Amino acid sequence: MNASNPSIETTRKVLLQATIWLFATSALIGIFVVLTNAYSLVIGRVISTTSILGLLAFSSMNNILRTEDKRNYVRTLSITALISNLIWCIPWLLAVWGVYLGSDLLWRIVLAAGVVSFNSTLAANFLSFKKTNELIQGLTIATLLSSGIIGLSLLAAIFGNLNYIGDMWRLLLIAGIVLVFGMIVTPILARAEEKKDPSSKPAVKDTVGEQIMRAEIEAEVKEKVRAEVEAEMREKIAAEMAAKSEPAPAPEQTPTPEPEQAPEQTSAPEEDPWINQK
Repeated sequence: MNASNPSIETTRKVLLQATIWLFATSALIGIFVVLTNAYSLVIGRVISTTSILGLLAFSSMNNILRTEDKRNYVRTLSITALISNLIWCIPWLLAVWGVYLGSDLLWRIVLAAGVVSFNSTLAANFLSFKKTNELIQGLTIATLLSSGIIGLSLLAAIFGNLNYIGDMWRLLLIAGIVLVFGMIVTPILARAEEKKDPSSKPAVKDTVGEQIMRAEIEAEVKEKVRAEVEAEMREKIAAEMAAKSEPAPAPEQTPTPEPEQAPEQTSAPEEDPWINQK
């Protein structure tokens, strides 16, 4: 499941890095103590603190992501696990650094919170799997049932007595074996089924080089489009200005008809007087 809130995914990545660094620090200090035999109370407290905080970050890492799940029961289990983590973590840190917590009831609550945190985290995780396979469904039910049996037995022992556990050791041992087997095998099978399902495959992200190339191509296309638009605008403006600067054509003058002239009258030829005398 992918978180819809980017801050949730960022918090998960921070918790993942914190888990790695805290456990690595605890391991390196432990190796240093073994090689140099330089153990002291402060070093022991530092190792305990980094181990507890690393366990807290590891158990809260996926629960943070599942608080955005659309299924109410998964979201409720994740929130329950996160609250339980704080309940068992804070008293342990205080006790490591010498703060006296002498209340017997308080330590019972702390141990019970640890049991609730483990079972809630396991249930939220397994109920998030896509159960497309009957084998995965069966392993999920068997694992959660075994976890519930062990969790209820531990809660009864914490707030009751340990005498009855001796009569149930065979059942608890079988439940423990099934629980360990289911915790190892079920996630592997679920991951394999997700890889077979093409709809569950996330979109392939572009590499940095592809992103840079894509950005350069987009910038080049935008620049070409902008240049073409500017050229069209300049041509349009030039055409409008040229149209405004041309003089208006003179109106055509229709020729006026000339008045008709009267035909010239030809005079009769004058008679020669010499001819008349003859």
